[in-house]
Amino acid sequence: MTEIIRKILVIFIVKCLLYNLSKIVNIENSTIPIFTSQVKARSFKNENINYAEIFYADVADDINTRLNQILNNDIQYYQQSSNLKYSLEKKEKELNYHRRNFISSFFHNEKINDKDISNESMNYTQYPSYSSEYNSTDLSDKSSNHNRSTSSSSCKIPNDNDNTDRYKLSKNCKNHHRENNGRPLSEFYHGIDVDEDDLLNLKSDDEMDDVPFNFIVECMDDEEKCIYINDKLENAGHYISNIFNIYQTINVDVHILPFCKSMNSDNCADITALTYSPSFITLNITDQGYYSYPQALVKQFDFNNITIDYSSYDMSLYFNTDYLRKGNYGNYLIVATHEIIHGMGFFHLMTTASAAFKMTFPEDRIIPQPLANNYRTRAGNEKSYKGWIPFTVFDRYVVEMEHPDYYIHQGIQEYLEDVKVHKFTSEENVIHHFENLEILSNNTHAYSKHLVKPFTTREAIGFKAYDGEVITLQTFKEYEPMSSISHIHAPFACDSSIDCFIPKEKLNEVDDNYLMYYTIITRSVNELVERFSSESSHGFVGSKVIKILKTIGWTEREQDEFYYKSVEQDILSKEARSSSISSISLYSFYNNIIIINTMIIVIAFIL
Repeated sequence: MTEIIRKILVIFIVKCLLYNLSKIVNIENSTIPIFTSQVKARSFKNENINYAEIFYADVADDINTRLNQILNNDIQYYQQSSNLKYSLEKKEKELNYHRRNFISSFFHNEKINDKDISNESMNYTQYPSYSSEYNSTDLSDKSSNHNRSTSSSSCKIPNDNDNTDRYKLSKNCKNHHRENNGRPLSEFYHGIDVDEDDLLNLKSDDEMDDVPFNFIVECMDDEEKCIYINDKLENAGHYISNIFNIYQTINVDVHILPFCKSMNSDNCADITALTYSPSFITLNITDQGYYSYPQALVKQFDFNNITIDYSSYDMSLYFNTDYLRKGNYGNYLIVATHEIIHGMGFFHLMTTASAAFKMTFPEDRIIPQPLANNYRTRAGNEKSYKGWIPFTVFDRYVVEMEHPDYYIHQGIQEYLEDVKVHKFTSEENVIHHFENLEILSNNTHAYSKHLVKPFTTREAIGFKAYDGEVITLQTFKEYEPMSSISHIHAPFACDSSIDCFIPKEKLNEVDDNYLMYYTIITRSVNELVERFSSESSHGFVGSKVIKILKTIGWTEREQDEFYYKSVEQDILSKEARSSSISSISLYSFYNNIIIINTMIIVIAFIL
């Protein structure tokens, strides 16, 4: 009897040994590139661009200060003319720089087709007219102004022994920083019509073979955590580029660090990640107005042989390793994808005056993003601003749910005409300035103040997509610059950024757009994809998320469903393997080795 028990025990231990070995093999195999498809270039619309100006972010070199700048929406932007050049008869000629009221732009001289405009579902109607009591509206007529390979990454790992170079290249990370030489495709949902002669036809053998995303990673924590997050970023990049056309490489500046060492906050470990745009580029499409586009999106447009002196990075992401220490591994692919999509243009710039100037207005108002400075002097706290950043292309489609045919930004665009330099020595001066800003009509003053209420009311603000659907956006009881509006409304209690969680009994109310909720759904990616498989054709990237990105200018890839599903399943299989071992520890390779050695000792003892 004792011999039988011993044999059963040995068989059980051997099976456990083989299981752990198989998991190690799966980890090694998960690094094999899976993206080998090519996207053929095709005809696209010829953009006739004359000039441009870029708004660059001015952030601190010190990481502690920089994190607080991003978290508190205290990033200052400055304007710089873009170095635009074009080729004419094989001779390089530099374009003349031009500025229009500090709102500089690319000019597009295409004609507008009335039939196409009608497809935007009452495209550009004027905002409601508000009296000073906000109780009357004038629903006026329409306004006339209205070979792809795997993603690459390079990881810089802290090197304490080298004082001359703080970082060394990890042997586990690639370094494929490449030039942006891919050719873009531009398809707007903005009613642009072009003649056949204006279409630029590319040769059939002119294929896109750049990596879609290039992640340049700065690691300021354990290398294992950085590699884990880097892998999630690469999978997220694969997933997104399997949905959208990416014709020029998107360079992503990534910083991985423990936030709690850099900020004094009780909830520092609950912050998963932060995103900001290093630059905005203003585009002007004839008869449709000025809008700020994220650089990542602008790089996908064609500018008729014009080259732009882009910022080094298209988006900057900061990931919090303290969040991982709480055992949050199973859905980190969602975290990585969420942040990249913000960088692709899923963000707004409209803000309250209180948030913009870091003070309290007796009567707050919604304004464009000012080029503001808040600084301390011997005389006290002084403030200034010099013009504005034009509304983002995301802002362009933001509406009140009660007035879905009236685009909010049109009601406050008079602010953009204020281009003087204003300096204030006290908060009272700031308040007095805006209350008496002569460039604004009484209607704009009233409407600007009225907007504070819907911006802080549940289910009051939406995004009007290209097909006319209005998608509800996230609002809180108080306006929060980094969180309000720039997320899809969560169908559960979410009163503030620190009081937004989903109880178990509310899980049934989650829809397929959970990716862009403010809070993360604590379920594995595979579980969520399986649950919403009948509602979303793109896995964990919900239909409304796709619709918003297409509305602002991204184009969907054309490929057969079988291929898409095969790539999706490959990525999700990796995620399932990763999630299954993450409950033990992050990168449990070493733990597995310990377990295996222990089993061998036990077997030897038994025998």
